[in-house]
Amino acid sequence: MRPRMNTLWQDLRYGARMLLRQPGFTLVAVLTLALGIGANTVIFSVINALILNPPHFNEPERVTTIWRTPKDKRLEGYISYLELQDWRARHQGFEMIAAYKPNAFTVLNDGQADRISGMRVTANFLSLLNVNVLRGRDFQVEEEKRGAAPVAILSYQTWQTRFGGNDAAVGQQLTLNGRAFTIVGILPPNFEFPLIPKQSEILTTIAGEGGNLEQRGALVLKALGRLKPGVSQAQAQTEFAAIAMNLEQQHPQYNKDATIFLRPV
Repeated sequence: MRPRMNTLWQDLRYGARMLLRQPGFTLVAVLTLALGIGANTVIFSVINALILNPPHFNEPERVTTIWRTPKDKRLEGYISYLELQDWRARHQGFEMIAAYKPNAFTVLNDGQADRISGMRVTANFLSLLNVNVLRGRDFQVEEEKRGAAPVAILSYQTWQTRFGGNDAAVGQQLTLNGRAFTIVGILPPNFEFPLIPKQSEILTTIAGEGGNLEQRGALVLKALGRLKPGVSQAQAQTEFAAIAMNLEQQHPQYNKDATIFLRPV
């Protein structure tokens, strides 16, 4: 074993000397390796997320994000709740349209404050993804309105770590950002939403946006929709381009030079 180790160290020293004698070659070699490793890491991450471990909701190919964006560029724009209502009233190509907003919460538990990741969502968010709660119930339409009683749905992991997986957690209250929220449901263990950087530990409704829900200029929500069977993204894109033109005419103060762009999840 020892002679082999000596040979290895000799080879390493020789290799190091050769690399030091040719710094240009060494730099190119290091950069080539770095680019190769980086590219392979990115490719594997995409394949792992979308093929090996696809999103855990039904028919993701029919789910598309809906961006409010300037006409001259493609930006992942936010929308207001009033504009969301306009889209819901005018579209024909979607089964439904929902909205969400990544949101961090401060949770008070036994006198200790913890920061957790979450989302504020419209009441039909889980329905659009065809996700059923594991315990309890989903949000109700009236619970996304301003002034509605605060309610929350916990992730499976949060339910396990904070409540020990006890079914009695449904109906209990949890203090978020200084307000008492009633827990109405528990998400299934395999729930994932790939459009946010961190998986949500808790969902609440957009009622928490308060006065923003009544301001057309309050661009605080991201939108997504589920296409009806047989409707292509191109058809829906044409429809939403017309909707954007109508809204620009009706609300030039807020929608001037804005259009709508659809992108598959």
